[in-house]
Amino acid sequence: MLGDVHTEGQQRLDPLYESEVRFRRLAALSADIYWEQDEALRFTSFSASRASHIERAYTDKLLGKMRWQGGYLNMTETDWVAHRAVLEARQPFRDLELCRYDSRGCKVWFRVSGEPVFDASGVFRESLATSPSAGAPRSCASSSTR
Repeated sequence: MLGDVHTEGQQRLDPLYESEVRFRRLAALSADIYWEQDEALRFTSFSASRASHIERAYTDKLLGKMRWQGGYLNMTETDWVAHRAVLEARQPFRDLELCRYDSRGCKVWFRVSGEPVFDASGVFRESLATSPSAGAPRSCASSSTR
């Protein structure tokens, strides 16, 4: 409980806060970037590791938008329909590969995975996603996993 003495005068933190801190630390260790999306699947925040090749100007442009509004080069309308069906069913997804141009005009790939988050009553609240290989240069002619 908040206010309980822990050790040497330190106070214990709220368990929910501690859980969030642990999650963010793990995400930072396991991904170049992670982000959150709201109930309507609009990007609400991004957090990139120091080693990430993701450009902040790129993520800033995505705030308030949905993933399929990101101008990716390798996704067809059929691909987006299939991906949106997974998201709208509130299911996790793994290893979706997306290709875009960076600020220098080079093609870069993102491999992303995401999980829905529900509140205590089972209502969908947000989606959390990560990219362990953000910004890996590779030709868009390469095969992709959807």
